[in-house]
Amino acid sequence: EYAGTNPCAEEPLPAGGSCLLGSLNLSEFVVGKSFDAAEFRRAVRCAVIALNEVLDEGLPLHPLREQQKSVRDWRQIGLGIFGLADMLIKMEVRYGSEDAIDICNEIGFIMADEAIKTSAGLAKCIATYPNYKPGVIERSNYFLFNTTKETKELVYQYGLRNSQLLTIAPTGTLSTML
Repeated sequence: EYAGTNPCAEEPLPAGGSCLLGSLNLSEFVVGKSFDAAEFRRAVRCAVIALNEVLDEGLPLHPLREQQKSVRDWRQIGLGIFGLADMLIKMEVRYGSEDAIDICNEIGFIMADEAIKTSAGLAKCIATYPNYKPGVIERSNYFLFNTTKETKELVYQYGLRNSQLLTIAPTGTLSTML
């Protein structure tokens, strides 16, 4: 018996795994020459909630029980981005420059923190994902370095609704189409 994942996959999944993907257009958060962090946080929150609603709606539509069980047990979603280069052009920041790297780090932190905070809020209202193991999450360097104190406290108290939240998928075609 064999199980594997696409070696070029954006997000490794368990056997039978399935993940919903969604992307936010970074260039749409530029106002003047500045990035609107507050509006981006709001959009991340809305997108995480929406992806969870789509996950729930689509759960019984997976053709194999193994897929349905995996989706139910892990609740994987993959919110990502596109339009990074367009955002930097609007901000008049050279791609690859120190300023660009700093901006990307700030955006990445905001996105991770807000997605995790929203998932904790969903866990509070609904439940954690069935395979949630608090100690594993709470010791994760990714979690420790990409969340605010407030978000950490929410996760410690309520857990998470999703085992995975963010995925940066290839979006060239999506970007061109939009």
